[in-house]
Amino acid sequence: MHHRRNVGSFAGRPPYVTAVVSRPQRGYALYGLNLIGLRRNRFSPETVAALKQAFKIIFRAEVPIKEALARAEAELPPLPEVKHLIEFVRERQARRFEVRA
Repeated sequence: MHHRRNVGSFAGRPPYVTAVVSRPQRGYALYGLNLIGLRRNRFSPETVAALKQAFKIIFRAEVPIKEALARAEAELPPLPEVKHLIEFVRERQARRFEVRA
């Protein structure tokens, strides 16, 4: 995939995050924030710092995801980008455990 391609939220990976594929059969692994993309799109330094902290809390902390999301909501500023990341992860987590009839 081209590095400038805008795939939106349908890509299956969290927004503002870069991912790498180590083994195609196992899917991707999250690498970190897409700092270049954030800077190119003129995200404020405050927003980038909050997203960095959110990434660490949600994806790097060794706690259950529900706990990590609650911690991120409580500790981080209520910026729209942070809320978007949290809601994306929460929605994906809910779909993951959805029971189908």
